Amino acid sequence: MVEAATSVERLTGWRYDANESRRDLRLDLLRGLCLLKMAFNHLPHVWIHGFQSWLGWVSAAEGFFFISGAVVGIVYGRKVLSEGWAQVRNKLWGRALHLYLANLALLFFFLALEVSGLLQGNHFAMLWSGGSFDASRLFSLNQPYYLHVLTRYVVFLLFAPPALAWLVAGRTRRLLVTSATLYLLGRVLGPNPRLPWLESSGYQAFPVLIWQLLFFAGMACGFHRQALARGWRYLQARGLAWVLIGGSALFILVKRAVDLGHLSVAPSVVSSWLGRTDLGPGRLVNLTLFFAASFWLVDRGWKPLARATGAVLLPFGQASLYVFLVHIVVVVLGTEFLPYLAIHPSDLPAGLLLFDLALLGLVWALVRRRVLFGFIPA
Repeated sequence: MVEAATSVERLTGWRYDANESRRDLRLDLLRGLCLLKMAFNHLPHVWIHGFQSWLGWVSAAEGFFFISGAVVGIVYGRKVLSEGWAQVRNKLWGRALHLYLANLALLFFFLALEVSGLLQGNHFAMLWSGGSFDASRLFSLNQPYYLHVLTRYVVFLLFAPPALAWLVAGRTRRLLVTSATLYLLGRVLGPNPRLPWLESSGYQAFPVLIWQLLFFAGMACGFHRQALARGWRYLQARGLAWVLIGGSALFILVKRAVDLGHLSVAPSVVSSWLGRTDLGPGRLVNLTLFFAASFWLVDRGWKPLARATGAVLLPFGQASLYVFLVHIVVVVLGTEFLPYLAIHPSDLPAGLLLFDLALLGLVWALVRRRVLFGFIPA
């Protein structure tokens, strides 16, 4: 009996204490995990690419947009109540402008390297379209693949003030219905051009009309976090957490079975219901289950998780936009430098892994030392 009681006390002692910080460090930790995975995804050699399906039909980008929306709902929701809507509107639009200018600075930096021949490839050079100068594409938010996440976030911040106005006025249902309607409209439009200056007719990794659902649903959750916490405690007492974990595990098992060929599913079904670009309904269910289960696990096992991973994930999560911008520079330039090391994937896979980890270590060191924090938005 004494040993059982000690075990219960130990488990209880692992839980997150909201009095530790004014920030919700659980969200910071999870967003840091998303940023770390996004950085890994942009590295061409790391072994973790072989484990993509082990999370089911979810990716780091979905988690980043949802958690970022939740943070905006929490932080700026408090500011609206204390400072007023006009003041918060100016801060959000100022932050959007700061991000846009940082995006332009990064774009011009890589353009200069490509035009001068110091950077190979054509990842960023959008100055030319059909052999002629195209300034509209340069200054629009229709950016190269690496910058899609950032430019989408700028757009969402521009529309965050009216969303906050609805939340403060008690019109959360209107916000969610509007967001869901835009999501459905985006799915109906399919591959057609969507928004001028934001999306071209080509491939779009994060269609604005579709992916805004994650951000603004996150905003609503963050703004109403206290009410959600009360409801969560009620449902948790009835075993809901284990249902969430079981549901997430089921998606993971099905995804693995499909990838390994043990379960046959028509590609059209996977694309329509579980596709990433158009955020299929099944994918949204998978994301909801996975995020809720992850949040519960982080809440319950906070202390050992924070001790084991907090030194990396918390700085990444608290300065997520800085990490996103800096990791692009480090990864692109680092990968460009790789041929000079005479390393080939088939010759020295361990060396490539160490090289990729060194690039991520450099990003972490820049965050910890707050290099250029006054210029690069965090």
